[in-house]
Amino acid sequence: MLYKSANDVKLVLIDTFGSEFNIYNGIPHLLVPTITDCSRAVGVLGWAIIEMTDRYKKFAEHGVKDINGFNQKVSKESSANALPDIVIIIDDISDMVKAYPDDVKNNIRRIVQTGRATGIHLIIATQRPSVKVVAGIIKACIPNRIAFTLASRIDSQIVLDSIGAEKLLGSGDMLMKTLGSTELKHIQGCYVSDNEIANIVNFLKNEYSEPHNNEAEQEIIRHSPDYNLQSDCDFYIETELILMKAIDIITDLQMASTTLLQRNLKLGYARAARLLDELEQLNVVGPFEGSKPRQVLITKKQWEDVKGEFVSHKQKVITL
Repeated sequence: MLYKSANDVKLVLIDTFGSEFNIYNGIPHLLVPTITDCSRAVGVLGWAIIEMTDRYKKFAEHGVKDINGFNQKVSKESSANALPDIVIIIDDISDMVKAYPDDVKNNIRRIVQTGRATGIHLIIATQRPSVKVVAGIIKACIPNRIAFTLASRIDSQIVLDSIGAEKLLGSGDMLMKTLGSTELKHIQGCYVSDNEIANIVNFLKNEYSEPHNNEAEQEIIRHSPDYNLQSDCDFYIETELILMKAIDIITDLQMASTTLLQRNLKLGYARAARLLDELEQLNVVGPFEGSKPRQVLITKKQWEDVKGEFVSHKQKVITL
């Protein structure tokens, strides 16, 4: 928050206890409000995989291999097209693993293995370092680990693959295990008071105002294990309205591109790209042609003639 702007870094805070991260609600760095529900927390991991996949597609379109190369390339045109790093912070992961063990472990593995190049990072914390919580599949994917004072040698072995954390003194005294290093690093964490945090948070809230990403919030809800049918119905109603607005814009301008939909509908890249794919299935636009805008296959008048009969984009293809 001190050294990176909200345009450079976005945070997703997961607080299963509901007491640690609520103070940060309202700062411009937050992608969505602090998440306290375990089902929604699992939805964050599912959303992160979709976002990661969409970013790789975007890299392929621009001929780059990672977020740094992409941002350097698009910043020459406009800095608004640059992608922010996304940091997902989970405290405490034990409740998530207990409630949804397979979903959590598999999603974490995928994010950690391939997320770094796309700028998506995970910070995971737990106060209960048991074998069930810090499973082997999670440990194998997360080589960089920190341990504060632990209760026993067994707990230290689980977290660091070595004893020593049971002898730490507390108050920020910690051991750190890093990738490629055979020795633990003994370091001291800095103390930051609640008043200092509150002052920084209040400054950011007062000086900068930025709405949360409603698109990301909706996708997180849809990827939650407890997502119900009524929510699904509401989502598709909203999507249908956006789809009709997109057709209005495209037929009016007689041009179609992801950037055009992003700019006019205030959407993120991922959703705008998916929207364009749906329009292709509806015979509104032509197929993808590299960097060229897609061909618009219907006129404004033709769209107005069938617009009143357009019921559901999931069930009906526009025929002219």
